[in-house]
Amino acid sequence: MSACSIDDPEEDEKINTISKEYERLFMLLQMNNVYESNRFHEILYTIKKEIKDKSPNEYRKVFDKTIIDAIATELNLKVKMVNSVLDYNRFSQLSYCTSRWFYYLLARVEDFICSKLQIQPENDVLTMSVVHSNKKGYHIEHIFSINEENINYFENEDDFMDRRNSIGALLLLKGSDNISSSNEPYKEKLETYSHGPVWARTLSSSFYHKNPNMKKFNSELRSSAGVQFTSFDKKFTPESMEERTKLLFELVKIIWA
Repeated sequence: MSACSIDDPEEDEKINTISKEYERLFMLLQMNNVYESNRFHEILYTIKKEIKDKSPNEYRKVFDKTIIDAIATELNLKVKMVNSVLDYNRFSQLSYCTSRWFYYLLARVEDFICSKLQIQPENDVLTMSVVHSNKKGYHIEHIFSINEENINYFENEDDFMDRRNSIGALLLLKGSDNISSSNEPYKEKLETYSHGPVWARTLSSSFYHKNPNMKKFNSELRSSAGVQFTSFDKKFTPESMEERTKLLFELVKIIWA
C-alpha cells in the first residue's frame, strides 16, 4: 500500500483509517448522486498519490477535498459553491433503488440507531444489505401503499407514484413482513412495523413507552440538529415523509459526514 512505508509503525492505523475513508467516500458520492464507476477509479488513483507520506490524521482532509471536487465536477459547479460533503437537497432526492449500496445505507442507519438505544439489531448489517430471498431476506418497504387515501395526499397520481419512492417513505422489512404489508392501509401496516427493524418501529408510539434511551437520544438530536424521532399513529402524510427525511439526513451525517 503506497500510504505505508517499510516497517511503518502506523501501518495498522493507516490501513484501518483508509478502509473507513474509502467506504465513506463511496457512500457520500452515492448519496450526493454523483457516483460514476469510471470516475470513481480515477478518484481512487488520485487519492493514492495524495495520501502518500501523510499521517492517518491528515486523511480526512484529503478525502473531503476529493468528495467536494467530485460533486463540483459532476454537477458543473465551482468548488466554492459546494459547502459540504453532503447536501440536504441532494440527499432528499434519493429514491427507491435496488442497488446494494441503498440497502447498506438503511442497514447502517438501523445499526446506528440500535447502538444508540443499546438494543440488539434484528440482524447484522451484512445480512440486511445483501440477503434478499423471499422469506428470510430483506426488502425495501414503501410506507405509502397504492390506494386512494394516499393518492389524495398528493397533487395527482403521477406525483404520488413518484414521491412514494422518496427515501423518507421507505424502510427495510424482512421478506414475509414486506409481502404481507404491501398494500395494507397505513394503520394496519403499523402492526407489522411494530415487530420489525427499529427504523420501522419508531413510527409507532408504543415504541417510545418506557424507553429512556430513546428519550435521551431524542434530546441529543433536538439539541444538536433540531430533529427528533416521532411516531405517526393515525396517518402518514407527505409532511410526515419530509420529517422522516430530515431526521434520516441528520443520522446519516453523524454516520458518514
